[in-house]
Amino acid sequence: MEEVSQPEFNENSMEKTNLKSIVLGGGISGKAAFDLLIRLGETPILVDAKDPQGVADTEENARELLIPDATKSITKSPGISPKHPWLVLARERGILIQSEIDLARSCFSGKIIGITGTDGKSTTTALTHHLTLIDYPQAQLGGNIGRAFSEFADKEYNLAVVELSSYQLEDSLPLDLDSSAILNLAPDHLERHGSMENYAIAKRRIINENDPQHIFVSKLETIQKLNLKLDELKCNVKLFGTNPKLDAYIDIENLLIQTKQASYSIQKFSLEGYHNLENLAASILLAESLEIPSTHIQTQIETFQGLAHRFEKFMRSFGWTFVNDSKSTNVHSLMAWLQNFESQTTNLILLMGGRTKSEDMTPVIACLKNLPCQVYVYGEARTHWRKDFNLIREKVSFVESMEEALVSIKSIWSKTKQENTWVVLSPACASFDQFKNFEERGLHFKELSQILFSAVE
Repeated sequence: MEEVSQPEFNENSMEKTNLKSIVLGGGISGKAAFDLLIRLGETPILVDAKDPQGVADTEENARELLIPDATKSITKSPGISPKHPWLVLARERGILIQSEIDLARSCFSGKIIGITGTDGKSTTTALTHHLTLIDYPQAQLGGNIGRAFSEFADKEYNLAVVELSSYQLEDSLPLDLDSSAILNLAPDHLERHGSMENYAIAKRRIINENDPQHIFVSKLETIQKLNLKLDELKCNVKLFGTNPKLDAYIDIENLLIQTKQASYSIQKFSLEGYHNLENLAASILLAESLEIPSTHIQTQIETFQGLAHRFEKFMRSFGWTFVNDSKSTNVHSLMAWLQNFESQTTNLILLMGGRTKSEDMTPVIACLKNLPCQVYVYGEARTHWRKDFNLIREKVSFVESMEEALVSIKSIWSKTKQENTWVVLSPACASFDQFKNFEERGLHFKELSQILFSAVE
Protein backbone atom coordinates (compact mmCIF):
# COMPACT_ATOMS: atom_id res chain seq x y z
CA MET A 1 0.00 0.00 0.00
CA GLU A 2 1.50 3.31 -0.99
CA GLU A 3 1.93 5.72 1.88
CA VAL A 4 -0.62 8.48 1.47
CA SER A 5 0.72 11.89 2.39
CA GLN A 6 -1.48 13.84 4.75
CA PRO A 7 -1.55 17.62 4.91
CA GLU A 8 0.09 19.46 7.78
CA PHE A 9 -2.55 19.77 10.45
CA ASN A 10 -2.70 22.88 12.59
CA GLU A 11 -4.30 22.22 16.00
CA ASN A 12 -5.53 25.81 16.05
CA SER A 13 -7.90 24.93 13.23
CA MET A 14 -9.73 22.60 15.63
CA GLU A 15 -10.90 25.68 17.50
CA LYS A 16 -12.54 27.27 14.50
CA THR A 17 -16.19 26.42 14.96
CA ASN A 18 -17.03 27.32 11.38
CA LEU A 19 -15.04 24.37 10.04
CA LYS A 20 -17.14 21.33 9.19
CA SER A 21 -16.28 17.70 9.96
CA ILE A 22 -17.43 15.17 7.39
CA VAL A 23 -18.07 11.48 8.05
CA LEU A 24 -17.88 9.31 4.94
CA GLY A 25 -20.03 6.18 5.21
CA GLY A 26 -22.62 5.18 7.77
CA GLY A 27 -22.93 1.74 9.28
CA ILE A 28 -21.97 1.00 12.87
CA SER A 29 -18.60 2.79 12.84
CA GLY A 30 -19.58 5.76 10.69
CA LYS A 31 -22.74 6.46 12.66
CA ALA A 32 -20.81 6.15 15.95
CA ALA A 33 -18.25 8.68 14.67
CA PHE A 34 -21.04 11.02 13.57
CA ASP A 35 -22.72 10.82 16.99
CA LEU A 36 -19.40 11.33 18.78
CA LEU A 37 -18.76 14.54 16.83
CA ILE A 38 -22.21 15.80 17.82
CA ARG A 39 -21.45 15.05 21.49
CA LEU A 40 -18.24 17.02 21.07
CA GLY A 41 -20.30 20.05 20.09
CA GLU A 42 -19.80 19.92 16.34
CA THR A 43 -22.30 19.89 13.49
CA PRO A 44 -20.91 17.12 11.29
CA ILE A 45 -22.09 16.08 7.85
CA LEU A 46 -22.79 12.39 7.27
CA VAL A 47 -22.31 11.18 3.70
CA ASP A 48 -24.72 8.27 3.48
CA ALA A 49 -28.00 8.65 1.64
CA LYS A 50 -29.43 5.57 3.39
CA ASP A 51 -29.30 7.39 6.73
CA PRO A 52 -32.07 9.93 7.46
CA GLN A 53 -29.41 12.36 8.67
CA GLY A 54 -27.14 11.80 5.69
CA VAL A 55 -26.47 13.45 2.35
CA ALA A 56 -26.02 11.67 -0.97
CA ASP A 57 -22.65 10.32 -2.02
CA THR A 58 -22.34 12.29 -5.25
CA GLU A 59 -19.48 14.06 -7.03
CA GLU A 60 -21.44 17.30 -6.90
CA ASN A 61 -21.76 17.11 -3.10
CA ALA A 62 -18.09 16.22 -2.78
CA ARG A 63 -16.99 19.28 -4.76
CA GLU A 64 -19.36 21.48 -2.76
CA LEU A 65 -18.51 20.20 0.72
CA LEU A 66 -14.79 19.39 0.51
CA ILE A 67 -13.52 22.97 0.74
CA PRO A 68 -10.08 23.38 2.38
CA ASP A 69 -10.96 26.62 4.16
CA ALA A 70 -14.28 25.23 5.39
CA THR A 71 -13.55 21.55 6.13
CA LYS A 72 -11.72 20.43 9.25
CA SER A 73 -11.41 16.74 8.34
CA ILE A 74 -13.11 13.78 6.72
CA THR A 75 -13.57 10.71 8.92
CA LYS A 76 -13.63 7.47 6.94
CA SER A 77 -15.83 4.53 7.89
CA PRO A 78 -13.80 1.28 7.58
CA GLY A 79 -16.08 -0.08 4.86
CA ILE A 80 -15.06 2.74 2.52
CA SER A 81 -12.21 2.04 0.10
CA PRO A 82 -9.21 4.39 0.22
CA LYS A 83 -9.81 4.90 -3.50
CA HIS A 84 -13.29 6.35 -2.96
CA PRO A 85 -13.76 9.57 -5.01
CA TRP A 86 -14.42 11.68 -1.89
CA LEU A 87 -11.08 10.59 -0.42
CA VAL A 88 -9.24 11.14 -3.69
CA LEU A 89 -10.63 14.68 -3.85
CA ALA A 90 -9.85 15.29 -0.16
CA ARG A 91 -6.19 14.39 -0.77
CA GLU A 92 -6.05 16.61 -3.83
CA ARG A 93 -7.42 19.52 -1.78
CA GLY A 94 -5.17 18.90 1.23
CA ILE A 95 -7.96 17.97 3.64
CA LEU A 96 -7.10 15.76 6.62
CA ILE A 97 -8.37 12.18 6.31
CA GLN A 98 -8.73 10.14 9.48
CA SER A 99 -10.18 6.78 10.38
CA GLU A 100 -13.00 6.29 12.87
CA ILE A 101 -10.34 4.81 15.17
CA ASP A 102 -8.26 8.02 14.88
CA LEU A 103 -11.24 10.11 15.94
CA ALA A 104 -12.04 7.85 18.89
CA ARG A 105 -8.39 7.67 19.96
CA SER A 106 -8.13 11.45 20.07
CA CYS A 107 -10.96 11.52 22.64
CA PHE A 108 -10.10 8.59 24.88
CA SER A 109 -8.15 9.44 28.03
CA GLY A 110 -7.56 5.93 29.42
CA LYS A 111 -5.12 3.21 28.47
CA ILE A 112 -5.64 1.40 25.16
CA ILE A 113 -4.68 -2.11 24.07
CA GLY A 114 -5.08 -2.80 20.35
CA ILE A 115 -5.17 -6.28 18.80
CA THR A 116 -5.07 -7.36 15.17
CA GLY A 117 -4.10 -10.34 13.02
CA THR A 118 -5.59 -12.40 10.22
CA ASP A 119 -7.28 -14.81 12.63
CA GLY A 120 -7.93 -15.07 16.35
CA LYS A 121 -8.18 -11.35 16.95
CA SER A 122 -11.78 -11.42 18.21
CA THR A 123 -11.09 -14.27 20.62
CA THR A 124 -7.87 -12.63 21.83
CA THR A 125 -9.51 -9.23 22.25
CA ALA A 126 -12.38 -10.70 24.27
CA LEU A 127 -9.95 -12.85 26.26
CA THR A 128 -7.60 -9.94 27.02
CA HIS A 129 -10.56 -7.84 28.12
CA HIS A 130 -11.68 -10.71 30.39
CA LEU A 131 -8.22 -11.05 31.96
CA THR A 132 -8.26 -7.38 32.99
CA LEU A 133 -11.69 -7.24 34.64
CA ILE A 134 -10.63 -7.81 38.25
CA ASP A 135 -8.30 -4.81 38.16
CA TYR A 136 -10.18 -2.79 35.55
CA PRO A 137 -13.85 -3.61 36.18
CA GLN A 138 -15.00 -0.82 33.84
CA ALA A 139 -12.68 -1.84 30.99
CA GLN A 140 -14.41 -1.45 27.63
CA LEU A 141 -14.42 -3.94 24.77
CA GLY A 142 -14.89 -2.64 21.23
CA GLY A 143 -13.53 -1.69 17.85
CA ASN A 144 -14.15 -4.45 15.32
CA ILE A 145 -15.92 -6.49 17.99
CA GLY A 146 -19.04 -5.43 19.86
CA ARG A 147 -19.31 -1.64 19.99
CA ALA A 148 -17.52 0.86 17.79
CA PHE A 149 -14.70 2.64 19.64
CA SER A 150 -16.35 6.02 19.00
CA GLU A 151 -19.43 4.89 20.89
CA PHE A 152 -17.64 5.16 24.24
CA ALA A 153 -14.43 7.07 23.47
CA ASP A 154 -15.53 10.29 25.19
CA LYS A 155 -16.52 8.52 28.42
CA GLU A 156 -14.35 8.41 31.57
CA TYR A 157 -13.16 4.80 31.30
CA ASN A 158 -9.63 3.86 32.31
CA LEU A 159 -9.07 1.05 29.80
CA ALA A 160 -10.20 0.07 26.30
CA VAL A 161 -9.33 -3.24 24.65
CA VAL A 162 -10.04 -2.88 20.94
CA GLU A 163 -9.93 -5.24 18.00
CA LEU A 164 -8.64 -3.50 14.89
CA SER A 165 -9.09 -4.83 11.37
CA SER A 166 -6.91 -3.99 8.39
CA TYR A 167 -9.80 -1.89 7.05
CA GLN A 168 -9.76 0.19 10.24
CA LEU A 169 -5.99 0.53 10.24
CA GLU A 170 -5.22 1.21 6.58
CA ASP A 171 -5.89 4.97 6.75
CA SER A 172 -5.14 5.50 10.43
CA LEU A 173 -2.70 8.10 11.63
CA PRO A 174 -0.24 7.13 14.44
CA LEU A 175 -2.54 5.74 17.13
CA ASP A 176 -0.25 6.00 20.17
CA LEU A 177 -1.57 2.85 21.86
CA ASP A 178 -0.16 1.64 25.17
CA SER A 179 0.15 -1.97 23.98
CA SER A 180 -0.55 -3.79 20.74
CA ALA A 181 -0.51 -7.30 19.32
CA ILE A 182 -0.33 -8.74 15.81
CA LEU A 183 -1.16 -12.40 16.22
CA ASN A 184 -0.49 -13.81 12.77
CA LEU A 185 -0.47 -12.91 9.10
CA ALA A 186 -1.89 -14.91 6.19
CA PRO A 187 -3.47 -13.93 2.85
CA ASP A 188 -6.82 -12.20 3.45
CA HIS A 189 -8.73 -9.21 2.05
CA LEU A 190 -6.32 -9.04 -0.89
CA GLU A 191 -9.17 -7.90 -3.13
CA ARG A 192 -9.11 -4.73 -1.00
CA HIS A 193 -5.39 -4.30 -0.29
CA GLY A 194 -4.02 -5.61 -3.59
CA SER A 195 -1.04 -7.52 -2.18
CA MET A 196 0.34 -9.13 0.97
CA GLU A 197 2.79 -6.25 1.25
CA ASN A 198 -0.04 -3.71 1.40
CA TYR A 199 -1.96 -5.90 3.83
CA ALA A 200 1.11 -6.10 6.11
CA ILE A 201 1.60 -2.32 5.96
CA ALA A 202 -1.99 -1.82 7.10
CA LYS A 203 -1.51 -4.21 10.03
CA ARG A 204 1.77 -2.56 11.07
CA ARG A 205 -0.01 0.72 11.73
CA ILE A 206 -1.11 -0.70 15.09
CA ILE A 207 2.49 -0.61 16.40
CA ASN A 208 4.28 2.43 17.85
CA GLU A 209 7.54 1.16 16.37
CA ASN A 210 9.73 3.99 17.72
CA ASP A 211 8.29 4.30 21.24
CA PRO A 212 10.31 2.46 23.94
CA GLN A 213 7.27 2.60 26.27
CA HIS A 214 5.03 0.82 23.78
CA ILE A 215 4.68 -2.94 24.33
CA PHE A 216 4.27 -4.94 21.12
CA VAL A 217 3.24 -8.61 21.36
CA SER A 218 3.73 -11.06 18.50
CA LYS A 219 5.67 -14.13 17.41
CA LEU A 220 8.83 -14.40 15.34
CA GLU A 221 7.10 -15.91 12.33
CA THR A 222 4.61 -13.04 12.20
CA ILE A 223 7.29 -10.38 12.60
CA GLN A 224 9.15 -11.85 9.64
CA LYS A 225 5.97 -11.85 7.52
CA LEU A 226 5.44 -8.19 8.45
CA ASN A 227 8.87 -7.41 6.98
CA LEU A 228 10.01 -6.14 10.37
CA LYS A 229 13.44 -6.63 11.91
CA LEU A 230 13.68 -7.09 15.66
CA ASP A 231 16.90 -5.12 15.98
CA GLU A 232 15.30 -2.12 14.25
CA LEU A 233 12.19 -1.98 16.47
CA LYS A 234 12.58 0.54 19.27
CA CYS A 235 9.41 -0.50 21.07
CA ASN A 236 9.32 -3.16 23.80
CA VAL A 237 8.76 -6.43 21.91
CA LYS A 238 7.28 -9.44 23.74
CA LEU A 239 7.29 -12.79 21.91
CA PHE A 240 5.23 -15.94 22.49
CA GLY A 241 5.67 -19.50 21.23
CA THR A 242 7.10 -22.92 22.11
CA ASN A 243 10.67 -21.80 22.78
CA PRO A 244 11.40 -21.68 26.56
CA LYS A 245 13.48 -18.54 26.06
CA LEU A 246 10.51 -16.49 24.81
CA ASP A 247 8.53 -14.01 26.91
CA ALA A 248 5.55 -16.39 26.96
CA TYR A 249 6.55 -20.06 26.62
CA ILE A 250 3.69 -22.40 25.72
CA ASP A 251 4.57 -25.63 27.55
CA ILE A 252 2.04 -28.05 26.10
CA GLU A 253 3.43 -31.13 27.87
CA ASN A 254 2.97 -29.61 31.35
CA LEU A 255 -0.13 -27.56 30.46
CA LEU A 256 1.53 -24.29 31.40
CA ILE A 257 2.24 -20.88 29.90
CA GLN A 258 5.41 -19.55 31.46
CA THR A 259 6.22 -15.83 31.36
CA LYS A 260 8.99 -13.83 33.01
CA GLN A 261 6.44 -12.89 35.68
CA ALA A 262 4.68 -16.16 36.50
CA SER A 263 3.69 -19.68 35.52
CA TYR A 264 0.04 -20.04 34.47
CA SER A 265 -1.88 -23.30 34.48
CA ILE A 266 -3.98 -23.93 31.38
CA GLN A 267 -5.66 -27.10 32.66
CA LYS A 268 -8.99 -25.30 33.13
CA PHE A 269 -8.76 -23.13 30.01
CA SER A 270 -11.97 -23.81 28.08
CA LEU A 271 -10.82 -23.29 24.47
CA GLU A 272 -9.32 -26.16 22.49
CA GLY A 273 -6.47 -26.20 20.00
CA TYR A 274 -2.93 -24.87 19.91
CA HIS A 275 -4.06 -21.71 18.11
CA ASN A 276 -6.09 -20.81 21.19
CA LEU A 277 -3.05 -21.35 23.41
CA GLU A 278 -1.27 -18.80 21.23
CA ASN A 279 -4.21 -16.44 21.69
CA LEU A 280 -4.02 -16.97 25.45
CA ALA A 281 -0.25 -16.40 25.55
CA ALA A 282 -0.68 -13.08 23.74
CA SER A 283 -3.51 -12.09 26.08
CA ILE A 284 -1.43 -12.90 29.15
CA LEU A 285 1.44 -10.72 27.91
CA LEU A 286 -0.97 -7.86 27.21
CA ALA A 287 -2.56 -8.21 30.66
CA GLU A 288 0.89 -8.28 32.28
CA SER A 289 1.73 -5.05 30.41
CA LEU A 290 -0.87 -3.41 32.71
CA GLU A 291 0.93 -4.85 35.77
CA ILE A 292 -2.06 -7.02 36.65
CA PRO A 293 -1.17 -9.57 39.37
CA SER A 294 -0.61 -13.09 38.09
CA THR A 295 -3.14 -14.50 40.58
CA HIS A 296 -5.85 -12.32 39.03
CA ILE A 297 -4.86 -13.40 35.51
CA GLN A 298 -4.96 -17.07 36.54
CA THR A 299 -8.44 -16.67 38.02
CA GLN A 300 -9.73 -15.12 34.81
CA ILE A 301 -8.11 -17.75 32.57
CA GLU A 302 -10.29 -20.36 34.23
CA THR A 303 -13.57 -18.50 33.72
CA PHE A 304 -13.36 -17.47 30.05
CA GLN A 305 -16.07 -19.13 27.97
CA GLY A 306 -15.18 -18.14 24.41
CA LEU A 307 -17.16 -16.34 21.71
CA ALA A 308 -20.30 -17.06 19.77
CA HIS A 309 -19.62 -18.21 16.18
CA ARG A 310 -16.00 -19.14 16.97
CA PHE A 311 -15.89 -22.96 17.27
CA GLU A 312 -19.00 -22.75 19.42
CA LYS A 313 -20.28 -26.15 20.55
CA PHE A 314 -23.97 -25.45 20.85
CA MET A 315 -25.73 -28.83 20.76
CA ARG A 316 -25.31 -32.58 21.29
CA SER A 317 -27.70 -35.17 19.93
CA PHE A 318 -27.21 -38.95 20.25
CA GLY A 319 -23.42 -38.64 20.39
CA TRP A 320 -23.25 -36.02 17.65
CA THR A 321 -21.66 -32.66 18.49
CA PHE A 322 -22.72 -29.57 16.51
CA VAL A 323 -20.21 -26.73 16.19
CA ASN A 324 -20.78 -23.22 14.85
CA ASP A 325 -17.52 -21.78 13.50
CA SER A 326 -19.16 -19.24 11.19
CA LYS A 327 -16.45 -16.70 12.02
CA SER A 328 -14.10 -18.83 9.92
CA THR A 329 -14.02 -16.59 6.86
CA ASN A 330 -10.74 -17.74 5.30
CA VAL A 331 -8.59 -20.84 4.84
CA HIS A 332 -6.11 -19.85 7.54
CA SER A 333 -8.91 -19.71 10.11
CA LEU A 334 -10.24 -23.12 9.06
CA MET A 335 -6.80 -24.72 9.22
CA ALA A 336 -6.17 -23.37 12.72
CA TRP A 337 -8.42 -26.09 14.14
CA LEU A 338 -8.65 -28.61 11.29
CA GLN A 339 -4.99 -29.62 11.37
CA ASN A 340 -5.40 -30.75 15.00
CA PHE A 341 -8.80 -32.33 14.60
CA GLU A 342 -7.93 -35.99 14.11
CA SER A 343 -7.10 -36.53 17.78
CA GLN A 344 -10.44 -35.08 18.89
CA THR A 345 -12.95 -37.24 17.01
CA THR A 346 -13.30 -40.24 14.73
CA ASN A 347 -15.74 -38.76 12.25
CA LEU A 348 -16.19 -35.26 10.84
CA ILE A 349 -18.99 -33.75 8.78
CA LEU A 350 -17.81 -30.35 7.55
CA LEU A 351 -19.88 -27.58 5.95
CA MET A 352 -17.88 -25.10 3.88
CA GLY A 353 -18.93 -22.42 1.44
CA GLY A 354 -19.92 -18.89 0.63
CA ARG A 355 -17.93 -16.32 -1.32
CA THR A 356 -14.36 -17.52 -1.81
CA LYS A 357 -11.25 -15.36 -1.47
CA SER A 358 -9.07 -16.99 -4.17
CA GLU A 359 -6.91 -18.74 -1.56
CA ASP A 360 -4.73 -21.81 -1.99
CA MET A 361 -6.80 -24.86 -0.99
CA THR A 362 -3.87 -27.29 -0.99
CA PRO A 363 -3.43 -27.47 2.82
CA VAL A 364 -7.17 -28.03 3.30
CA ILE A 365 -7.31 -30.86 0.76
CA ALA A 366 -4.18 -32.48 2.22
CA CYS A 367 -5.66 -32.40 5.71
CA LEU A 368 -9.12 -33.68 4.71
CA LYS A 369 -7.56 -36.48 2.69
CA ASN A 370 -6.31 -38.05 5.92
CA LEU A 371 -9.45 -37.50 7.98
CA PRO A 372 -12.56 -39.69 8.23
CA CYS A 373 -14.92 -37.03 6.96
CA GLN A 374 -17.70 -35.96 4.66
CA VAL A 375 -17.58 -32.42 3.24
CA TYR A 376 -20.50 -30.34 1.98
CA VAL A 377 -19.62 -27.31 -0.14
CA TYR A 378 -22.45 -24.81 -0.70
CA GLY A 379 -23.02 -21.37 -2.24
CA GLU A 380 -20.68 -19.72 -4.74
CA ALA A 381 -17.81 -21.88 -3.49
CA ARG A 382 -19.36 -25.02 -5.00
CA THR A 383 -18.42 -23.69 -8.42
CA HIS A 384 -15.08 -22.10 -7.57
CA TRP A 385 -13.76 -25.05 -5.54
CA ARG A 386 -14.96 -27.95 -7.69
CA LYS A 387 -11.54 -28.52 -9.28
CA ASP A 388 -9.74 -28.09 -5.95
CA PHE A 389 -11.68 -30.96 -4.41
CA ASN A 390 -11.09 -33.44 -7.27
CA LEU A 391 -8.45 -35.29 -5.24
CA ILE A 392 -10.98 -36.17 -2.55
CA ARG A 393 -14.08 -36.19 -4.75
CA GLU A 394 -15.54 -39.24 -3.00
CA LYS A 395 -15.72 -37.27 0.27
CA VAL A 396 -17.35 -34.13 -1.14
CA SER A 397 -20.92 -33.16 -1.97
CA PHE A 398 -21.66 -29.90 -3.79
CA VAL A 399 -25.00 -28.38 -2.79
CA GLU A 400 -26.76 -25.11 -3.39
CA SER A 401 -27.39 -24.09 0.20
CA MET A 402 -26.69 -24.82 3.85
CA GLU A 403 -30.26 -26.09 4.17
CA GLU A 404 -29.69 -28.69 1.45
CA ALA A 405 -26.51 -29.84 3.18
CA LEU A 406 -28.20 -30.23 6.58
CA VAL A 407 -31.17 -32.11 5.12
CA SER A 408 -28.73 -34.55 3.53
CA ILE A 409 -26.85 -34.88 6.80
CA LYS A 410 -30.15 -35.53 8.60
CA SER A 411 -30.76 -38.59 6.41
CA ILE A 412 -27.41 -40.02 7.56
CA TRP A 413 -28.20 -39.19 11.19
CA SER A 414 -31.63 -40.84 10.98
CA LYS A 415 -30.20 -44.09 9.62
CA THR A 416 -27.08 -44.56 11.72
CA LYS A 417 -26.81 -42.07 14.61
CA GLN A 418 -23.11 -42.99 14.58
CA GLU A 419 -21.65 -41.73 17.83
CA ASN A 420 -18.55 -39.57 18.13
CA THR A 421 -19.43 -37.52 15.06
CA TRP A 422 -18.93 -33.77 14.82
CA VAL A 423 -20.96 -31.56 12.47
CA VAL A 424 -18.99 -28.35 11.96
CA LEU A 425 -19.87 -25.21 10.03
CA SER A 426 -16.48 -23.66 9.23
CA PRO A 427 -17.03 -21.96 5.87
CA ALA A 428 -13.53 -20.58 5.09
CA CYS A 429 -15.41 -18.00 3.01
CA ALA A 430 -17.12 -14.65 3.28
CA SER A 431 -20.84 -14.89 3.92
CA PHE A 432 -22.06 -12.32 1.44
CA ASP A 433 -23.38 -14.61 -1.28
CA GLN A 434 -26.30 -15.74 0.90
CA PHE A 435 -26.08 -13.88 4.22
CA LYS A 436 -25.57 -10.33 5.54
CA ASN A 437 -22.64 -11.33 7.74
CA PHE A 438 -21.07 -14.25 9.58
CA GLU A 439 -23.36 -13.71 12.59
CA GLU A 440 -26.50 -14.21 10.50
CA ARG A 441 -24.90 -17.27 8.88
CA GLY A 442 -24.03 -18.77 12.25
CA LEU A 443 -27.47 -18.17 13.72
CA HIS A 444 -29.08 -19.70 10.64
CA PHE A 445 -26.93 -22.82 11.02
CA LYS A 446 -27.81 -23.14 14.71
CA GLU A 447 -31.54 -22.68 14.13
CA LEU A 448 -31.65 -25.21 11.28
CA SER A 449 -29.60 -27.73 13.25
CA GLN A 450 -31.86 -27.44 16.26
CA ILE A 451 -34.96 -27.91 14.10
CA LEU A 452 -33.64 -30.91 12.17
CA PHE A 453 -31.77 -32.64 15.00
CA SER A 454 -34.22 -31.95 17.80
CA ALA A 455 -33.61 -35.04 19.91
CA VAL A 456 -31.10 -33.24 22.10
CA GLU A 457 -29.45 -35.12 24.95
